[in-house]
Amino acid sequence: MTKSFDLSGYVEVRERIDAFYRKFPSGSIRTELVHLDDDLVIFKALVYRDRFDPHPTTGWAYERIGSSPINATRFVENCETSAIGRALANLNLAGGPRPSR
Repeated sequence: MTKSFDLSGYVEVRERIDAFYRKFPSGSIRTELVHLDDDLVIFKALVYRDRFDPHPTTGWAYERIGSSPINATRFVENCETSAIGRALANLNLAGGPRPSR
């Protein structure tokens, strides 16, 4: 049984970023390109609550070129944004339940 994700409760990554900086004004979001080839990209995002945060929150994402309309031309950018969104969701800034399937 396939269950679709209800987008009505989805909080866009740009909104999560705004919420993060409101809550942690001295925080930072950093990304790391872990892997890139002609077909696959992997990003890791690290979210630091302040510059002394010893345990940043992480988020990982991967995308394949052409796997969706946006990934036909922007799979690297989409992957980086997804990793940031996951890291912010791990910090409870997703605005609701996270998809888990």
